[in-house]
Amino acid sequence: MTHWSLPLPVPDRYSVRPSYPGNLLLKIKVDYHEGEPVGITLPKTVDLQVMDTPPGMKSATVTNELKPATTETGLIVRVPNFIDVGEAIRVDTETGEYVSRAK
Repeated sequence: MTHWSLPLPVPDRYSVRPSYPGNLLLKIKVDYHEGEPVGITLPKTVDLQVMDTPPGMKSATVTNELKPATTETGLIVRVPNFIDVGEAIRVDTETGEYVSRAK
């Protein structure tokens, strides 16, 4: 579980850093009801750097073959065979699944 720290009072938009290693910075939207924060909205996707993954097999002909990749936050994501260490990938924040290479 990731823990978040927000100063009070919480502004409508705020940048926070979760309490795990890495340089991930999320911009979140804070929802209020009668002046009290009642919820947050996360971005749909986040870009993460691949820190560890097995080397891809250049001779692999199956295009939907996936392998595990560990990101800078420690999240393990199943990625296509062509993704290498050091690349940035886009991950869905709701499912934790690989979306694409980050641009």
